[in-house]
Amino acid sequence: GCLFCFHTNTEGHLVQLDDARRGLRLLRQNGMQKLNFSGGEPFVYKRYLGELVKFCKEVLRLDSVSIVSNGSLIDEQWMEKHGDYVDILAISCDSLNPDILRKMGRCNKNGDTDHIEQMLRVRDWCMKYNIAFKINTVVTSCNAHEDLTPHMKLLKPKRWKVFQVLPIEGENTGD
Repeated sequence: GCLFCFHTNTEGHLVQLDDARRGLRLLRQNGMQKLNFSGGEPFVYKRYLGELVKFCKEVLRLDSVSIVSNGSLIDEQWMEKHGDYVDILAISCDSLNPDILRKMGRCNKNGDTDHIEQMLRVRDWCMKYNIAFKINTVVTSCNAHEDLTPHMKLLKPKRWKVFQVLPIEGENTGD
């Protein structure tokens, strides 16, 4: 995973689907209109995520359901089955240089990365299934001098958000 990720809990607990639905229903009853599923990586639990986005759109009738993902686990089968229930899909794109991607932790255990190709596939699936495609970039010392602007013009995301990593002692500083 990303070396600078804010999500450091590796002992995660996944609540039962009925409990998650109950919690979401309570949030809706108290005014929730939009929901964003984000990391760790939401697609680690594809079936669970699919059930919840469907529940949010069909039962709760939320105005917007979005997901932030690194994109690595998304496949067209999931998009075809659940795309109607997702309004926005934001993909993390911190570099288009494979060496920088590896340095930032965007690779498998062997150091292989298909992040660029996978991001393009996800972008195409978003277009196919009418989901707004967005990109999030976290600027770190690894990628601060890389200009992604020409690539973003080609990718044409609906929105490109650029963030600066802020070190938090004991959370994302490698301690």
